[in-house]
Amino acid sequence: MNDDVEVTVWDKTFTRTGWVGDPVQVVATPRHNQQPTASITLRGDDPKVTLLAAPGARAVIRYRGEHLVGGPVRSWRSEGNATSRVWTFEVEDDWRLLTRVLLWPVPTAAITAQTSPVHKVTGPAETVVKTFLQAAVTRLALPVTIATDQGRGDTITAQARFDTPADLLGALVDQAGIGVSVQQGDGGLVVDCYETSAWPITLSEDGGTLTDVTYTASGSTVTRVVGGFDGEDEARTFRTRVDGDRETTSGDLIEQFVDARDLKHDDTTFTTDSTARMAAAITAGAPTTGLHVSLNENGTFTYGGRGVHVGDTVTIALTTGVTVTDVLRSATLTWSASGVRVTPQVGDRTDDPTLTLARAVAAVARQQRRLHTGS
Repeated sequence: MNDDVEVTVWDKTFTRTGWVGDPVQVVATPRHNQQPTASITLRGDDPKVTLLAAPGARAVIRYRGEHLVGGPVRSWRSEGNATSRVWTFEVEDDWRLLTRVLLWPVPTAAITAQTSPVHKVTGPAETVVKTFLQAAVTRLALPVTIATDQGRGDTITAQARFDTPADLLGALVDQAGIGVSVQQGDGGLVVDCYETSAWPITLSEDGGTLTDVTYTASGSTVTRVVGGFDGEDEARTFRTRVDGDRETTSGDLIEQFVDARDLKHDDTTFTTDSTARMAAAITAGAPTTGLHVSLNENGTFTYGGRGVHVGDTVTIALTTGVTVTDVLRSATLTWSASGVRVTPQVGDRTDDPTLTLARAVAAVARQQRRLHTGS
């Protein structure tokens, strides 16, 4: 395998059990503020099959000395006959911590003493993320360390009522200009944040970095919001927010209702909180663009190390005079006998059925949770 790649196997107690030295293929997809994943394919006679198939097995993939994807083996499959069988192990990055714990309204109290409607935190995005996660891992006594807070990111406000951190904080943190990572440390996991940066060189076919480009674009799904806050029926508090620039540019008008009855109109921060909630809905309904590109690594462009990373902003020249600048959302790195292939995703792909389905399922889950928890 490529000397830049290292794949180690661990058990559920975070004890290393071996290295993967000669896989058929390794595919790793780090993602910015989304769930990273990986797959490891081995020949049937590879002794590491037993290690990866063990209950609670973990795998960590590093590239050029940096963490790429690491977490538990969540599923595996075996294909072929006795002479050609291969085993493929699917790994979910430990970022999944943000999807598998709930944020209680009163995290220090018993479930029978949840006397506050929400757990509310205001501050730099990093502070908000780490405050919520520290409360959750303390309550559950998880082997997770929260790295020292450096106060990075724009100021945000979040209110939790049995939400997952991914649902509650994902869009807010993304807009605040930071990313969240969860990596394996010494005997457990470490949660930290990182700041993003801009890649200084425009990527293009002329420069030899682009080999294939698929570009997609989709219009707004929301241009104005009606927010419904506390109260019932005619006594309910309503506000509205309009993105006039978006309506002028598109010549379109699309209203959406946001149910935010957890916000109280007599709260001293109501104006700020209600405006932020409606603004988040408008942001979520913004026009989307997406680039799915295949890149050749060369002296100008590389992934990892001193090169580009997920979360960075990159500019790609589609044709003369037409460029697209957006966030590198993910990058699929594939290692096999034929070499290394890097396929980044820039922006939000509107034609990705897996991503679309995941977002739809998450939205339904959020609505159901709020309905049943009274938020």
